[in-house]
Amino acid sequence: GLYAGATKTSNFSLEEARNRGFWRSYGMTNEAEDFATLTEAFVSCSREEMLEIVSRYTRLENKYKLVYGYYKNLGIDPHELYHYLKRRWEKLPTREPKCL
Repeated sequence: GLYAGATKTSNFSLEEARNRGFWRSYGMTNEAEDFATLTEAFVSCSREEMLEIVSRYTRLENKYKLVYGYYKNLGIDPHELYHYLKRRWEKLPTREPKCL
């Protein structure tokens, strides 16, 4: 992606962030936040929702593949984390997170 550096990331729309290869604008801050916000998407979106979104943005889709591969190399399917957490969220009195 194209990191924003010292620029305030809230100045970027979600559409602009995704065109630049980020899940959301906060990920444009640095590599750590970039990785964290994409990981957040794995646990807050179903596989179908996430793939539908990333398929619209070439840079984001490429990054998705890299992060997905990183977790798979560790023996973790990050999409399974969503289902695991969803079952637990359903038992809590608060609402589950929404896929952005």
